[in-house]
Amino acid sequence: MNTQLKTMIDGYIECAFFCDTPEDNNSEYFTYDNLSQEALSKAYKDCESFYNSMHIQNCVPNNCNWDRIGIDFWYTRNGHGTGFWDNYKDEKGYSGNDQLLTDIARNFSECYLYLGDDNKLYID
Repeated sequence: MNTQLKTMIDGYIECAFFCDTPEDNNSEYFTYDNLSQEALSKAYKDCESFYNSMHIQNCVPNNCNWDRIGIDFWYTRNGHGTGFWDNYKDEKGYSGNDQLLTDIARNFSECYLYLGDDNKLYID
């Protein structure tokens, strides 16, 4: 796995923990170790698909922060009210690739973390 994609997935998963960790007595202690293999696979697959779409559409922002791309992908696809449009504008307020990145992310359905019977986190 390339470094850019790995960094993007890390941001994506950290954002999922921040936004959508299921309420549970131990929720503040959830880490990567609590993720099911299925959740990791889904996160990887979705991020890889988004990453490839960005390159196919030639809309990778200059000086891209791959961690931020992962975060904004989670926010945007799940309708959290923040996302690419907040972070990819120049000093004059003109958008660069934010609309195209938003459109690509919104082509993915919403997904959320949930706690399985095995006390592992899954992504629906």
